[in-house]
Amino acid sequence: MDRKFRKRASSVNSTNPTMKLLEKRRLMFEVHEAYENQLFLFKQQEGEFTAKENEIRLKDTEIQTELLKFCKELQINETKKKKAISLYQSERTEKDKKIKEIAKLQHDLSLDQQIFENVERKGTIIQIYKNS
Repeated sequence: MDRKFRKRASSVNSTNPTMKLLEKRRLMFEVHEAYENQLFLFKQQEGEFTAKENEIRLKDTEIQTELLKFCKELQINETKKKKAISLYQSERTEKDKKIKEIAKLQHDLSLDQQIFENVERKGTIIQIYKNS
């Protein structure tokens, strides 16, 4: 029985222009309401995405700032390292010069001691010769 009623209602709806117009208007409002809902959801998502984008941009700026600070520190440390290496090398060179100078002076001292011992021996021999 329900099917017969539907057939009559649909045949009445399809034949009556006012009913067709009302049905189209109802469909139009449903579509418009769905559009408004989608628009609201889109605006809401857009707001969330914009907030997230701003948050990411801020974080990116912070990271870039930190990266620049880190890069500066690396450059400063590299400069300090080069300066320390240069200082080490100059001190090493100076130390090597001093070691060579000490070795030369010790050699000269040993030569002078030998000369002194020779002179002393000769002096002792001369003293013995004079006393005899």
